[in-house]
Formats: sequence, C-alpha cells, structure tokens
Amino acid sequence: MRLSKVTKTVKEYLSAHPETIIVLAYFDMQLYKPTKSALEAILPYLTKSSAIAMDEINHEDFQGETVAFREVIGIKSCRLVRSKYLPDGNYFIVE
Repeated sequence: MRLSKVTKTVKEYLSAHPETIIVLAYFDMQLYKPTKSALEAILPYLTKSSAIAMDEINHEDFQGETVAFREVIGIKSCRLVRSKYLPDGNYFIVE
C-alpha cells in the first residue's frame, strides 16, 4: 500500500526547519495512517493554544481522522471550538 506523500514530506520539512513552531495545522486527509503519521510528526512542534482543524473530524464515513486524533493528541488535552459560520467547521485548541 502506498502511503500518502505527507507522511514523507512533513518529516522532511520539519527536519530541515527545526525552528518551526506550529500554531495552526489543517488536516483534510480522511485516512487514518497518513493523519496519524502527520500528527505524530508535528506533535513536538505544537504549543499550548495551537489550533488543529480537521475537515472530517467526527464524520461517520471518514473515521480515520478522528481515530488518529484521539490516539495521538487525545480529546482531553484540548478544547473543541465550533465555527459560527460553517456547520461542520470545528477545530481543537491544544491546552
């Protein structure tokens, strides 16, 4: 099975740019493995109050993003914020 390109490129980018601090990450991958891999890669670069937005969070047809998020970040270490403008627009703030 071919892994998503992000699995390789996010690690390459962070290795080449150790000064990186991530305050906003947006995920729209739908799949478990690439989402988990990318979350694991960015985890050391997140700060308290970093925002992580996911297009398919808590979506019954695309469960991979939610499962990966719970495993890597954990739902008790962040706060869910719902968008006033987009019905499916949610993001998490790391606490």
